[in-house]
Formats: sequence, structure tokens, C-alpha cells
Amino acid sequence: MSQCRSEAKEASQDIIVEMDAEWEVEVLGNMDPEWENEVLGNILKSRQRKRPAKPSIFRVPPIMRSSNPDGYEPKLVSIGPYHHGKPSLQAMEEIKWQILDHLLSKDPKGSIHQYLKQMQGLAVEARSYYSEVINMESRKFAEMLLLDGFIIQLFIPRESMVQELKIR
Repeated sequence: MSQCRSEAKEASQDIIVEMDAEWEVEVLGNMDPEWENEVLGNILKSRQRKRPAKPSIFRVPPIMRSSNPDGYEPKLVSIGPYHHGKPSLQAMEEIKWQILDHLLSKDPKGSIHQYLKQMQGLAVEARSYYSEVINMESRKFAEMLLLDGFIIQLFIPRESMVQELKIR
């Protein structure tokens, strides 16, 4: 590998860089067509994804996870696809189904057909909010949206809850 020498002139803050001309020719002359095709393929894949109109959902970066690896792992329940299907969270998955059954029994107008159809309609948009491709079959993804959506609703305060808290 050729040496590159750079000097910084302290007084004027100008930087002088001298490079061996052979190094430039070597780097540019040895373009690997497979590598170029791989890069172009990655660019094309990125174009196929619909860009989110709102902030995306990202995984926690490895550098943040390294300080406390267990701090970013769900202990009880997974919401969304990143931890979906982990064996340690399967007990709560069964409870999600029970909660869904209970909530559907209280909604005489709602049908499982109607809800699944709505989730399938939202699936493409929902996938676009994730920063990476979610490799989950379409029906499973819609099912996850349905289950997780009902669970999330349990944590959203409702006007009746707010009124009840004001009375106390």
C-alpha cells in the first residue's frame, strides 16, 4: 500500500496532501464488477421501499445496546415485529389472544373479518415505518398488527378513565 503524507500548516490552517499517483490508478483500475453490481442492487432495494412520511421505527443501535444488552430486550411482551416470536415471550402471546377474544365479545358490531381486513389494508403502510425490511408473511404481519393494536389500546387513556380519575 502506498504511503500518504499530509502536513498541516498551523499558522494558515492549510492542509497539504501528497499522494502517490500509482495508488489512485490502482484503486480505480481494479473495480470488481461483482462488488459494483452488489452496490447497485442495494440501491435498487432501497428504492423499492416506500419512504415513511413520519419518523421511522429503528432498532436500538449496537453501540447503545453494548452498555446494557439486557436493558433493551423485552421481558414480558413484544409489541411489533422486532421481538415477535421469541420463545421467552410466548406466554404473553397466549394472553394477547385471550384479551382479543374478551374485547371482541364486548363489541357486538365488530367482527374478526372486519378487523383482519382493516389490518391487511394498513400492512403496507405499517411496514414502511420500519427502518428495515420486515421479513414476515403478510397474514402473520396483519395478525400481529391486530393483536398488538388491541393490547396497545389497553394502555391509552380514555375519556371515561380520565373522568373517573377526576372524581377520586
